[in-house]
Amino acid sequence: MMNLKKISKNSNIIFISFSILIYLIFILGWYYKPPWLIDHLIYVHIATAQNLADLNFWNFHRPGLPLGHHNERWAIIVPIIIFDKIFFFLNPGLASQALIITIHVAIMISIYVILFNYNDRNTANIFLILWLFASHHTKNRATEILAEPFAILYVCLAVIGFIFFEKKKNNFFFFISASCLVLIPLVKIHLGIFSLILFVIYFNIIKQNFKKFVLFILITLIILNVILLINYGLELYISVIKNSF
Repeated sequence: MMNLKKISKNSNIIFISFSILIYLIFILGWYYKPPWLIDHLIYVHIATAQNLADLNFWNFHRPGLPLGHHNERWAIIVPIIIFDKIFFFLNPGLASQALIITIHVAIMISIYVILFNYNDRNTANIFLILWLFASHHTKNRATEILAEPFAILYVCLAVIGFIFFEKKKNNFFFFISASCLVLIPLVKIHLGIFSLILFVIYFNIIKQNFKKFVLFILITLIILNVILLINYGLELYISVIKNSF
């Protein structure tokens, strides 16, 4: 029986590994394109801002928009900053494309994990096949930073965190869930409705661990602020905070 479980687990890893490989071949081969100016490079421009004019990039090109438009989207800007530092040998545009490809792959894996735990392996495997068939629908956006994929990933990670916290009672998974509930509205404020929905769905877990929930939210906000402060310096950091409210 143990051997059968081990074989089953190994076949799962092989199946999802091949799916990821095929997806990357699609995206980096047939479907790859350089980033467009709209949205993608604007986010990158703000994340790598050198002065106040960079932070107000949107307003400069569209005077009708408020100063610092998009500065409030920390859950997009901070990952761009992190990937820009990790892939320091690439220009910020390419580093951000590595980020968005990672986001899409992480969404695929996350949904697989959710289906595997809430349904069964066959359902999860069928999803992977359908994802690969559908990948051509994202070909114009698969290397382009848009807000929605970030929110989708955060929703998926929140659900996964709750799943494994219920199973293993490990606070790390609860931290992931709490953090993601904070990050979702920091993608776009109206997407915060999904944080509320998840809060209702997993209310009993949150209620039983409410002190930890609040603590993890505060830790997440502190981490975001520290990254922004280190990246921008004090003057630009203060402007980002002002522009975010």
